[in-house]
Order: sequence, then C-alpha cells, then structure tokens
Amino acid sequence: MAARLGTWGVSLASLCLAACSLLAPSDDEFLGGSASGGKSSGGAGGAGGSTGGSAGSTGGSAGSGGAPSGGGAPSGGGAPSGGGAPSGGGAPSGGGSGGTTCTPTTGDASALPRAAYVFLDRSGSMADQNKFPMASSAINAFATSAQAAGIDFGLQYFGLQAGGSCAGGGYSTPAVGFGVLPGLASAVATSLTATTVGLQTVLEGTFNGGKNAGTQYLATKPATQFDVVVITDVTSATAGGGCSSATAVLNQILSTAWPAVTSHFIALPASDLNFINGFAAAGGSVAVQSATTSQAITAAMLSAVTPCRFSYPAGKTAAEVAFTLDVGGTPFTLTHHSSAAGCPGGPLPGDGWFENAGTAVLCPGSCSKLAADANGKVKYTTTCP
Repeated sequence: MAARLGTWGVSLASLCLAACSLLAPSDDEFLGGSASGGKSSGGAGGAGGSTGGSAGSTGGSAGSGGAPSGGGAPSGGGAPSGGGAPSGGGAPSGGGSGGTTCTPTTGDASALPRAAYVFLDRSGSMADQNKFPMASSAINAFATSAQAAGIDFGLQYFGLQAGGSCAGGGYSTPAVGFGVLPGLASAVATSLTATTVGLQTVLEGTFNGGKNAGTQYLATKPATQFDVVVITDVTSATAGGGCSSATAVLNQILSTAWPAVTSHFIALPASDLNFINGFAAAGGSVAVQSATTSQAITAAMLSAVTPCRFSYPAGKTAAEVAFTLDVGGTPFTLTHHSSAAGCPGGPLPGDGWFENAGTAVLCPGSCSKLAADANGKVKYTTTCP
C-alpha cells in the first residue's frame, strides 16, 4: 500500500508539473505576449489527449479546441509595449532633412544709372564778372571728365527767347541731349559757344521744366538717379521774368518733384544765397553750393551728381537689407526710414536712407557726406527673414 501511494504520489507530482508547465507563460509572453501574435498558453490543449484536456481546463475544454477565456490573445496585444515604434513617432528629432539655410552677405552697393539735366542762367547779369564764359568752361570740363562718363546728360538755358512758359513748356526739353557723356561733349560745347545772354531769370518755368523732364524721363527709365542742376546768379529782386517769384510757389514745385527728382543749386558771384538756399532744401539737396571759379563750378556739378541711389541685391527687399556709409574711414549703419519725410531734420539734413520706386535713396545729409569724401563708400549687408 505504501508502495502504491508512493507511485501515485510520483504520478500526481508529475501530472502537476506537466500542468504547471502548460499553464506557465513563456519568456516571450513575460516580455509582452506571444511572439506569434495571438497564440494563448492553452491553445495546445486542442491537440488532444487527457493531459491536454486537463491542462486546458483553465481556459475551457482543451479537448474541444476551444479558446481560453480572455479572447485567445495574451495581455498586451501580442506586440511589445509602445506599439512597436520608437518613442517620438519613428522619425529623428528635427524633421530629418533640416530647413533652408540663409547666409547674410556683404558687398559694395550697386549705384543706379545717372541722368543730369543742367540749366544755365543766361540773364543779363551773367555778362558781369565773366560769369557766363566761366560757367560754360566749367560745363565743358564736366562733360569731358572721367567722373561724369556714362551720365545721360541734357543742357538747357533760362530764360528762353521763344517757346518758354511758366508751366515748363520749352524748359522741359533740352537744347542739347539727352545723350551719354563724353559722347555728347562736342554738341554741348557747340551750344554753349552759340548762346548769348541778356534775357530774364524765369525760375518758375525752369523749375517746372526740370520737374516735368524728370517725370517724363523716369517714366521710361524708372531705375535711374535723375538730378537737376541749376547754375545761377539770381536774387530775389531779379527773379520773375513774367512768372512767379514767390518762394512759396517755387518751393512747392521743387518739393513735389522730390524725391523722384533731386534739384541742386550752384550760386555764382552776386547771387542771393539766402534766397537760393530755400530752393535747395525744397529740392532735396542740403544747401546751395557757392562757386567763384570755373574749377569750383565743375567740382560743384560733380558733387551734385554723386551716386546716392542704389539697387537692392538680387532677390532682396528693403526689409532684408542694411546699408553702411563709410566716410573718413569710419563706417556706420544708416537708419532705414519709411519715407523721405523720415530723414532727420525732415527731410534735411540728417543721415539715413529710404525706399523710392523700388530703390534705396540716401537722405540728403548722408548723400552730402558721401559727396564730400572722394573715398567714401556705401556697402550693403543682407539679413535673413
């Protein structure tokens, strides 16, 4: 009896071990479910045998091939915790390919092509002190100078013997030009030699003529610096010639031409500087320039046409560019103003730049500083959006 009990004990122990083995989860199941994705621990019971039936009794009748309670799938859905994908959506941080790189660039600012329309006073007082021949010599020197090469040049006189009007008729069309220097220089010299003095000083017609000529020119060549240069010995007493001499009227003409057209004034001996200075301010230049010699007149003309308007680097807008003015070897960044009226001193004489017709224009104060320094430079730096 004892031997039989011992044998039964061994059999029962073996049976328990077998059942426990069948019921125990595998290593893979401990780690997150069956590697086969859906087999249960009792699924083998369906293969039959009384042992399988006993083993499968926990999950239903194994002998009948039934699925164990719980839906036949191990806890965790048969997939490793986390859904099988690395944390963070399976893509490397930063989007993988990266964004577009923007690198700021710096260089010399590109000046616009230039056009200059010069008006020479031919009133009776220009015969005094040899002023008309002196101015004529200066214009000839300008027209043949290396600094003026490439400028589209026009020359007219005031007043006109015929065809001139206070509204600018006659004055808006050059007597010579427009033509590129120095190619036009010979025609300019011929015209100056043939012109005499003795007429009146018609400022209203001259100012309207300069404004109208600039407007017409820029309509076909918008990306151009257009400068009007008036060489005169006018005073408040000699201005008029049948047209208005009121400073308010004359200043209005000049101020409405600016900033598309800049008007400059070169005062010859016996002129009224206080009278002319107001015109310079209204026309967008800092002040009248006095000249008592032919060389001084030429220098003043070259100063007046100093490149002070620039294009933006390709693909850039005003918001993406900064400009630096280097005069006297000391560069400084120019403030970007929303319009010409924002130039300090409104619009004179402070530093800075503003946009006009899609180009960068130096404020009169900065332009004047650049003109006074033969080695002055304007540089640009692009910024990134």
